[in-house]
Amino acid sequence: MKYKFGSINDRIATIQFDFDIDPNTMQRLLEQEQWDTPSDSQRSFCQYPKNPRLQNILDGVTAEKFRIELLEHLYSLDHNLGEIYGQGGNRDLQWLWNGLTARQMDSICGVGAYFTRDNPGYTTNLHIDRLGHPFVGMIFLNQDNQDFTTDFYSSRDKTDHKTIKHKYGKGWLQANHVNTWHEGMNRSKTQKRYCICFNWGLLSP
Repeated sequence: MKYKFGSINDRIATIQFDFDIDPNTMQRLLEQEQWDTPSDSQRSFCQYPKNPRLQNILDGVTAEKFRIELLEHLYSLDHNLGEIYGQGGNRDLQWLWNGLTARQMDSICGVGAYFTRDNPGYTTNLHIDRLGHPFVGMIFLNQDNQDFTTDFYSSRDKTDHKTIKHKYGKGWLQANHVNTWHEGMNRSKTQKRYCICFNWGLLSP
């Protein structure tokens, strides 16, 4: 599984995957899986796919090599935390996490990844992910579709708006802190949105 990194601003990293599976085959494989749907939810989950090709993708996303490379790329972005926290100076993610490097943060977290399926009309609403998950990300699995979007802001008032358009194999990662507001939705009236969600969660001591 090949990948390359980029960014859309000073705090959101982007990923582009080459899964070596064409989009139509990917959707067919996903449609054949069993999905868990919480009551009154428009989002379904598949954490343990039966198809080995899909499991290999989740294994690749949670592999140590990929994790460290992605976190180090995220750490390399500016993040502008000195201004955000009123501290001044060049404050970065290592400062935010009390001097811990990307590799050290990875070592004190568990990493989870799972497939999601969002029905037409699904929305996350505007939110910040809880700080117990220091890093969160998503990878898009449908073909290009402007009805499937993820939008990022620097405040509850939706300032500093950035959008990552849904493109097959495209993904993003951000570090959670006080201004990492975002929302995602499926505006399509007929199509389901497929993604991979993944995150680092702090382990109990």
